[in-house]
Amino acid sequence: MLIIFDDDMKTLPVGIAAFAPQVGTHTQLEGYAVAMAAVTLLCIPSVALFMLLQRYFIQGITAGGLKG
Repeated sequence: MLIIFDDDMKTLPVGIAAFAPQVGTHTQLEGYAVAMAAVTLLCIPSVALFMLLQRYFIQGITAGGLKG
């Protein structure tokens, strides 16, 4: 967060952290609400990908956890 100065190179969590204070003009709570909404939207693709591929995750975990 301190090293990257170009907005195009920032990661999504850093971008949200920088974006949230700008949005909440009335109260600080509004800024947090916008940040949490953005984080929720960013989590949707990860959760969907896991749900589609969870069979392979579980197979990999059980294959790696067995001896022999």
